[in-house]
Amino acid sequence: MVRTLAVAMSLGALLIAGTAQAGVPGDALCKEKKAKATGKKASDLLKAFGKNVKTPDPAKLVADVSKAESKFTKGFVKAEEKGACVTSEDSGAIEAKVNALVYDLVANIAPSCGDHIQAGTDEECDGTDDGACTCPGSCLPPGDENECTCPPLGCGNDCREGAEQCDGTDAAECPGICLPNCVCPAPVCGNGVKEEGEECEPRCEQGGCGDGEICGGFCECVPDVPCDCGSPDPTMYKFTTKSPTQAMCGITDADPPLDELACMGLYLGGGGGSMPVPNMIPDEATVKYNVSCCQGTDLAITATTQAEAGMLNCSQGKRCGATSENPGAPCRRDRNCPGGTCENRCLFAAPLEVLDRGLPVISVCTRIEVLEDSLGGVNCETGDSFTHLPLDARLFLSPSDMSLSTPGYQACPICFGGTLGVPNSGHCEGGANGSRCTGGPPAIKCGDDSDCPPPRTCDLHPCTPQSTSYDVENCCAGGLNPAKRCSADSECPGSTCVSGCTQYPTSHDCPPNPLLEVGVIPISFALTTETSSKTANADGDFCGWCRDVAPGGTLCFEGDPDTAPSPGAKSCPDSATVACRPATYHSDPPVGGNPADILECDDPVPCSTDADCSAPYETCQQRNPGAFRNGTIRNISYEGEGAGDLRTPGSHRGTTVSAFCVGPSFNPEADLSGDVGGPASVALEVDMQLPTSGP
Repeated sequence: MVRTLAVAMSLGALLIAGTAQAGVPGDALCKEKKAKATGKKASDLLKAFGKNVKTPDPAKLVADVSKAESKFTKGFVKAEEKGACVTSEDSGAIEAKVNALVYDLVANIAPSCGDHIQAGTDEECDGTDDGACTCPGSCLPPGDENECTCPPLGCGNDCREGAEQCDGTDAAECPGICLPNCVCPAPVCGNGVKEEGEECEPRCEQGGCGDGEICGGFCECVPDVPCDCGSPDPTMYKFTTKSPTQAMCGITDADPPLDELACMGLYLGGGGGSMPVPNMIPDEATVKYNVSCCQGTDLAITATTQAEAGMLNCSQGKRCGATSENPGAPCRRDRNCPGGTCENRCLFAAPLEVLDRGLPVISVCTRIEVLEDSLGGVNCETGDSFTHLPLDARLFLSPSDMSLSTPGYQACPICFGGTLGVPNSGHCEGGANGSRCTGGPPAIKCGDDSDCPPPRTCDLHPCTPQSTSYDVENCCAGGLNPAKRCSADSECPGSTCVSGCTQYPTSHDCPPNPLLEVGVIPISFALTTETSSKTANADGDFCGWCRDVAPGGTLCFEGDPDTAPSPGAKSCPDSATVACRPATYHSDPPVGGNPADILECDDPVPCSTDADCSAPYETCQQRNPGAFRNGTIRNISYEGEGAGDLRTPGSHRGTTVSAFCVGPSFNPEADLSGDVGGPASVALEVDMQLPTSGP
């Protein structure tokens, strides 16, 4: 009551002070007119809200308030047109003060949900855009049983709360890229958003830099000077994987045989699983980029299309096909392209084969596709570089008509013989599409009819060799660390040291059978010529995804589609964040969430701590502690190497490395065998080059 009286007295004093006497100067007349307009605005507002209390009519209330605002504005305009006003263009500031006074009176005298006035303790909010509410845009409207209150707090209400890193697609913390579990993704230089560790964004613009500077390829401010990377200015950057010149490129804190990490080796998974590591990356895999800008020796690089670089060399992510409702839009799966399909146009390297002779025996052919537009930065003077290269590893089980004990067995078919790049000069061997003798089992491999017992003939599958093989002197022929360079059997636990180990790259001319696809593993290469390392937490986790590990929990990772034969056989609990569509085995989208923003099934939910997760997937964890089949590993480290001055003609050898995380594919056999989600790492020896155009 005291506050109400004070407000009323303030309004009265304002009106009395503004009353003018005859013959007073012009500035006083201006004050009088403004005071009358202010008093009239307050009076009209109080009358409007009073009538609405007696006979509620929201539409009339809005009209009356609008009419009062119009009269007030006109009164100020007329006062200032007469001239001699001490102040001008202050109607907005005065009106805001009047509104605040009147709304405070109304809120205490006659609170009403829906009048867009938050009424003290009786209403948490009132109006969808009420700035006083902790949930702007989410205030429950009149008619709801909890009217004029905020909905339950949590991820998806567009308000950052508690441990949330962000909330909403336009969240200031990471605008446009906030993940549906209210976590900001790892910073990526070149995505147009200035993030932790970056001096500027977007690149090739001033991007927050000072005068005479521009945001360069490494998201650092550099002098805005002409390009100094050769003549003519480079228009393209490319790197090509090569056979290793050194044995080891990285280290861990484990005892042998995993104290060192092989060059050209891809390591996947935690401390469990049975699939051997590493898998050797094929050589002669080229990735090309466009140069988007060049200042001095600093280059910003962006993705190339298939038309610009070819399917095996381009770096553009997947796009919705022409029949989709949004053709050309970035996508990951067909469900992201209504009415059409998500098409892959760019491939990384030849298919990679993975052989696990555990129980059960698993043989997988992996087709690696570029998932998102790749980008990066290059210093043409030092050859230092980074490339953000998100990939999808599509897994295909090997056919069952060939024995794993067959000498030279391949999970993926290889293009054997022939001449590099010459069409149909080779033939496919191994895998589902290998050349074989006609006439049924046994499936005998063949290169021509002479390999087949009469009357059978060789069903030859011609192909074009896309890459050459490479040889190394001595390596372990299996065991705990296959392909590790060695000089004696004692250095190869579980196997022997053999000479002349050869890795024969496979070919996309001999593709795996699409009917044998069993899952997709995301691989987020963040390659750098500098240092790349990962350290586990106290529990031995290098990476984290939200998981159900409470007492009696299922150990499912959030996002598991759990496509059991029937709803009754479903084994993973419903999620508060991830909704399957159609919701065959999970509940409807979370209350208050926007279905269009909710993660789909098959997408694991990344996290940094338990605070990033919600029950029943309340724990942030990898599948098993440790790394690369060794539960004791807690540190992974690589040291890359720049390629030197790229301004001189030809290719320049460097080493680009990455320690990263790989999520689960949700295929039980593949995930258990490879122990993913968990850490991963790779070291690629590459030739780097700055061609001005062409291949």
